[in-house]
Amino acid sequence: MKNKFEIRLADASDTKNVFDLSQDKTVRKDSIHRVAFSWKEHLKWFSSRIKADDCLFYVAYEEDNFLGYVRLDREKEFWNVSIHIKPSERGRGIAKEFLFEVRRQNRDKKLSALIKNSNEDIYALFLRSDFKFDGFKYVDGEKYRKMKLFPKNVIVISDEVFKGGVLYERQDVVYIEENDELAPENLFRINPKFVFFAYWSYKIPKGICENFDCVVFTVDDVPFGESSFSNLIQSDAKQIKISAIGNFGRASASEYAVKYLDISRGDESQICKRTEKIIAKIINELIAGIDAAGQKSGPKSKKERKKEPQSNLDEIMNVGQIFESIKACEESGKRAFLQNGNIKFEFNSAKMKDGKLTAKVEIREV
Repeated sequence: MKNKFEIRLADASDTKNVFDLSQDKTVRKDSIHRVAFSWKEHLKWFSSRIKADDCLFYVAYEEDNFLGYVRLDREKEFWNVSIHIKPSERGRGIAKEFLFEVRRQNRDKKLSALIKNSNEDIYALFLRSDFKFDGFKYVDGEKYRKMKLFPKNVIVISDEVFKGGVLYERQDVVYIEENDELAPENLFRINPKFVFFAYWSYKIPKGICENFDCVVFTVDDVPFGESSFSNLIQSDAKQIKISAIGNFGRASASEYAVKYLDISRGDESQICKRTEKIIAKIINELIAGIDAAGQKSGPKSKKERKKEPQSNLDEIMNVGQIFESIKACEESGKRAFLQNGNIKFEFNSAKMKDGKLTAKVEIREV
């Protein structure tokens, strides 16, 4: 999704805009802490929150017009989300797009929200953003709805052969079983790490192969056999080869998981169930590779081969690389910086035009 406005991490230049919005009566009414900060209290609070490791503070602008902010505050394993849009800018769909982008940048995090029970508009917004209702909570006698969103790291796609899914015990899995649901825009909304085609007899849209890391399972020799699953079972073969192929649709496909299944016993339904268990095991092993190493097992796509954002700009001499580093750091919740002795220069909101780089800088002692 291409944003119509700029979304970035907040810095000291946003202090006044955030303060003014926080004083709004509707914001205070829907907040847990109803008493507004004084300007002096706000200065101290805002300065500490934008630098804290347990807070991600995003702001949105349309050119120079401040639109609102989204704040993520870590509470144990969850990051609690609060969103506020300027009254004059409400009704334009900004909140939905703003929340979508923050979700996209934090897709690995478990998100939660606490919404005042009477605020139906915000409740509807979070429901449309895939948050699930998780009961009620009372704070100072006021009733709030608890909302939770687990990261959807994985999509499992299968047709009638494996209908019913293979990983129901996981909360980070989305299932697609109908060809009409397999559209790039649907996957962009979920933004998964992996897309598994457990068994699929339709053409896979090019936009999915180009934008997502796909793994395709086949029950014949790679690169791709021509025998159908049913034909193999009904043949004289004693076993079938189940292969997981990564980088599907790219310049080269790599076979990196192979299992063999005995098909000499049982009917087709029983063989299908045993095949499903093997595919589920392979998927779980690959997901475990993500959880343990912070990256996918198997072949790496171009975007995976990128290094972690380089925060220290001192070692970068190319202006274009500096621009990319600042933007990459913002997306990962970090700040690009230069340091001279105990003076640290932190950069954000970089823009590039005609070979000239402009950015906001915050200077502080460390």
